[in-house]
Amino acid sequence: MSTEWNNGLPFIPGYTFRDLAKTAFHRSQTLGYKNGFALSYRPSVVIGKEVLAAEPLTHHEIDKLCFETPYTVYDKPEYEEFIPAHVALDKKV
Repeated sequence: MSTEWNNGLPFIPGYTFRDLAKTAFHRSQTLGYKNGFALSYRPSVVIGKEVLAAEPLTHHEIDKLCFETPYTVYDKPEYEEFIPAHVALDKKV
């Protein structure tokens, strides 16, 4: 279904038209490997080789989404002193 001509119209059953000239209906590849690690890539085209309408985030926008330190929201975690099990249970059994 071509979305270029009816971009603002709502989806109404019976009012959808297929683009009969379209022949490509495969999905783009989004998974790959780099240095032996599996990575997920953001697709550049959608099903049918249409250009993806969403724009990627800029580096500045990504930085605004991340906290500089996690302690701005939460207090610093307090850990109990680690005691191995063989020391804690020594001479108790």
